Amino acid sequence: MQTFSKKERLSSIKDIEMLFKKGNSLFVFPLKLIFIKKTLDEDKKLQPARLLISVPKRNFKKAVDRNRIKRQIREGYRLQKANFDLSHIDSFAFVCVAKEHIDSKFLHKRIAKLLKMLENEK
Repeated sequence: MQTFSKKERLSSIKDIEMLFKKGNSLFVFPLKLIFIKKTLDEDKKLQPARLLISVPKRNFKKAVDRNRIKRQIREGYRLQKANFDLSHIDSFAFVCVAKEHIDSKFLHKRIAKLLKMLENEK
């Protein structure tokens, strides 16, 4: 079953700050991926990778547009996450850097490409 549960969402302010300060990044237009690998803690090994999606207000002024892009990214990730092994990733964020609307098929291909690159970051 392809779901995107609460456990898979990155929502802690402390974790988000650490992700943007200490995370590594990958880039494939129109998305930037920032990630942190898991440490050797035993309790974190069983947890899924946590995701944050960000669409800057600077690029899309209307909340409707930002929410639509976030929905597209979330759907692309939800459909493709089963194809990739992200067990070595603690948390990651997709940041949209485009300045105009993006076709869903194009976005889903780019998400797959970024997830493949992330899978190879072992």
